[in-house]
Amino acid sequence: VVSPASMKGKPPLIGLRLSTLVKSIDPTGMYSLEPEAEEQLLALANDFANSLIKKSMRVAQHRNAVAGSKINGGMKRKRVEAQDVAIVLRKNYGITIPGLSGNQSTASNKVSLKAAKLLGASSAGSK
Repeated sequence: VVSPASMKGKPPLIGLRLSTLVKSIDPTGMYSLEPEAEEQLLALANDFANSLIKKSMRVAQHRNAVAGSKINGGMKRKRVEAQDVAIVLRKNYGITIPGLSGNQSTASNKVSLKAAKLLGASSAGSK
């Protein structure tokens, strides 16, 4: 059970979602998260999200440099797309997102492959 004291300083929905997840896995209510375990899970999720976002931004930056997409009078587009996240998930974590991995256009696939190679070469020891 998530107490108000354990939620202090945390986004309220995250703690409640962890509690809901535990309940869905163990409907008997036999198990619950200790505050320290919850903090560790939240820290792990935060680290994973930060790493995923940073790596996805690098893939998007590379994709935009290769594709040369420009808007607003020559300003490069600064958008992380779902395909960028999918590349990082597949390459770094072995997670495949159905519908994103193989359904890109040929030009986009070439850019994605170059980005994946760049990401793999530069982050080999940073998993």
